[in-house]
Amino acid sequence: MKKILALVLALMLALSAAAMADTLTDSGYPIVEGDMVTLEIAGPEPYYPDHDWNDSPFVTEIEKIMNVHIHYTPYSADAWPNQMTLMFATDELPDMLANLNDRGNMSYGQALKYGDEGYLMDFSQYKDIMPFMTEFFKNHPEYESYITTASGAIYGFPIMNVQGADSLSIYPLSWNTDWLKNLGLEIPKTRDELVEVLTAIRDKDADGDGDATNEIPYAGGLTNGDNLAQMVMWGYGIYSRVPGYAIYADDNGKLILGNMTDEYKEFVTFMRKLYTEGFYADDASVVTGDEIKERTLNNQYGVLSGAYSEQYVALQEERGKTVQNWIPTNSAFTANKDDARVTVLNHPVSSNINIVANASTEHPEVVARFLDYFFDEFGVGGDAALNGWAGVSFTPKEVMGTGITMFDVEEQRGDMDAWEYRSSVACWYQCFATMWCKVNSNWLVYDYVENKDDLLDMWKHCSIGNGNNWRAYCNEEDGLTFKTTFGPMPYTDAEATERATLYTDVKTYLDTMYTAFITGEYDIDGYWDTYVDTLKNMKVERLIEIEQAAYDRMAG
Repeated sequence: MKKILALVLALMLALSAAAMADTLTDSGYPIVEGDMVTLEIAGPEPYYPDHDWNDSPFVTEIEKIMNVHIHYTPYSADAWPNQMTLMFATDELPDMLANLNDRGNMSYGQALKYGDEGYLMDFSQYKDIMPFMTEFFKNHPEYESYITTASGAIYGFPIMNVQGADSLSIYPLSWNTDWLKNLGLEIPKTRDELVEVLTAIRDKDADGDGDATNEIPYAGGLTNGDNLAQMVMWGYGIYSRVPGYAIYADDNGKLILGNMTDEYKEFVTFMRKLYTEGFYADDASVVTGDEIKERTLNNQYGVLSGAYSEQYVALQEERGKTVQNWIPTNSAFTANKDDARVTVLNHPVSSNINIVANASTEHPEVVARFLDYFFDEFGVGGDAALNGWAGVSFTPKEVMGTGITMFDVEEQRGDMDAWEYRSSVACWYQCFATMWCKVNSNWLVYDYVENKDDLLDMWKHCSIGNGNNWRAYCNEEDGLTFKTTFGPMPYTDAEATERATLYTDVKTYLDTMYTAFITGEYDIDGYWDTYVDTLKNMKVERLIEIEQAAYDRMAG
């Protein structure tokens, strides 16, 4: 019934197109002639809820550019899921729902369901008035294919990452190069070199203080999300972000659960060796953040376990402190030096839909042209959804005479935390984001600079708290082979329901057995066949069938 009503409404809108033309400009900006149009938008509240987003520079600037007023109704993270369900159930959607990726949890499957039922606006019908979106998809056809349904509809937009470098180095290992220098060693690239370095840190006076007992080789813990384990796993050809539920697609598009392969057995065997040799911190599962901070600042770690781990945050809290001895890496530990160097990217499309629009909105063309502005990959619109506008929310800052702009908000934010300013005052960070744009991004400077050595030499001595610098430096090594992780899938209602129980049971078992194998609770060789049979009895093969069906649907 809803779909029929939507079709009727679409016909009525088409018949009234002439009247609409009187209020809309033919192209460009502003969108609206005459009286300003208000778009009602709802979604999860952005971070830092003490700010009034409807009285922000972002709203004011949009009014100047588009002659459109946006009114945002925020809901707490706890209240939003029920509120969103209620809006659909009562057919009382505002013009748009936004900011969904971060905490809104609208999956691809939900968008497909609501769209096919006639609730969501189909943006494929507005390509002729969305030139930036059309150009974006021309430049990146894989993204259009990914978000287009089998019937050709586009029911909403995720955040599509066109940077590459940003998703490359989310969780690098960071090496204490002062210690390596003291030991006469280099950052390891192979599994044997990894064992050699960790052994030397454990047994020798790595920090040069005359005492070889207070050095901790690796700061990470024995978990299925362990960063060291990730990079070891990649070296065995299992290209997933984490050891737990390591599902990935082969070159033919067939999905494989790496946890059941012979390569995974070899990987777990190697990780048990690292564990039994005492390279992991004994108290990693119980150590407090304050203790981690104290150890890090007291130079007690040889390897930190990621850019956004507690160890990294510990250094960030020491404002103004320059830590010059940490260098990140983010590629596989291979069998030998001749093997291809592999690093794994996050999937470039966000895990949830970020923006959808009401199929029954009174302002479909305004909505389409409003969102089109943020698809301006090579202009100010693409930056606006993430950073606002130069002179309004940030000061452009050129890098090393390269012509590449970095965003500096120091002058505007005053005493505010940078994220608080960016999220709440400048542009409601990511609320209307459709992509991470390539040009003018402070996270992809490396790929645009000819003299990379000078840039890397400068950036490797920057504060460890500046993730942008580290992301660039993680690209230092040429010749890396890039693999992309398993992306978000558009499960149907039936698939999502069946998958939920299967996935929960399988993932719990995989996590349990990963730890049990490495700690020696179960012998890997003696129990492996039972482990695989148990997974089959838990209907893991049916789970993979569901994943494959959704993957094939998304891949077209």
